Amino acid sequence: MGGKIFQMGFLEVLRPPEIDDNESSGDVVATEGERATLKCVANGHPKPSITWVRENSANIMVTDGRTTTPRESWQGEELDLPNVSRDDMGAYLCIAQNKVPPQVSKRILLLVHFHPIIHVPNQLIGAPYGIDVTLECKVEASPKPVTFWQNSAGEMLMSSTRYNVSETHSKPGGYSVHMRLTIRNLTVADVGPYTCVAKNSIGEVDSTIKIYYVPLPTTTVPPRMPSYIETNRVEEESPSPFPPIQPLPTQDHAGEVMWMEGDQTGPPPGPPYLTSKEENSILTRMEGNGGSSSSSSSSSSSSSIFIFSAAPPSVCLPGFGFLSFFLVVSIFFPVPLFCLP
Repeated sequence: MGGKIFQMGFLEVLRPPEIDDNESSGDVVATEGERATLKCVANGHPKPSITWVRENSANIMVTDGRTTTPRESWQGEELDLPNVSRDDMGAYLCIAQNKVPPQVSKRILLLVHFHPIIHVPNQLIGAPYGIDVTLECKVEASPKPVTFWQNSAGEMLMSSTRYNVSETHSKPGGYSVHMRLTIRNLTVADVGPYTCVAKNSIGEVDSTIKIYYVPLPTTTVPPRMPSYIETNRVEEESPSPFPPIQPLPTQDHAGEVMWMEGDQTGPPPGPPYLTSKEENSILTRMEGNGGSSSSSSSSSSSSSIFIFSAAPPSVCLPGFGFLSFFLVVSIFFPVPLFCLP
């Protein structure tokens, strides 16, 4: 008698993960300080696991009721944020996978609403007339605020030939706004207070910036005082090493200058002296054995100059191939001319 053999098998059907949009959260809106819960439900076989990450790769702030810990990711269908802040605002991704490709994800946007706040870098700005002046206000608010500028009369300022109004937005949802007001060619009528205003559905805030006049800096150049006496060397055929002597004028106006050798008023015209007829009186001694000369003018001031002659090199310092001569002219006391060995 023949027998029958039965064999039973199990067929397991694997299904890739699929996110159930009806059971999952859409975009979530919460007020700062409240609780926000993000939910992501996925179907598939085997049952998919859910991983949460932030789209901008920032940390997820997870709390257990006592401490808050930053995490790169979070496992579970629900992401609970019991005390949301503006830093939690942004896009979150829930990723579903069950080892059956492909894995799927859903993007959920968390919006956190809060009262506007304003930060002013400079509340007092000093500037001279005739230049462009820029005022700045930095605003944070969600929902996105309405912003504008007002002058001291409460008039709203718009971009024109006189003003330039601009703003830039940053951070998720554009909740950070950088306001700028540029006043072109500052005049006396532009001096005074200006107000930046920001408002949204949560509240309104404003801050004031004051412009005041500051004159341009001026520089005064002190009068130039002479620090040395200029002398002009006259090249002659004579081997005399003495340069012409030019006394420093003692007054701004020209006066009569006389030269005297010892007690004798002079010098007599002609050699061994040469004198100039210009504004500065110059006496050049062409030859002679030396002596002293002085100059005087109607201002009754005078200076003395002593001139010493040196013998030829072969007589003065035998055995040396050169001589060094120094002429020192002093207004207040005579200094002799001497030769160095």
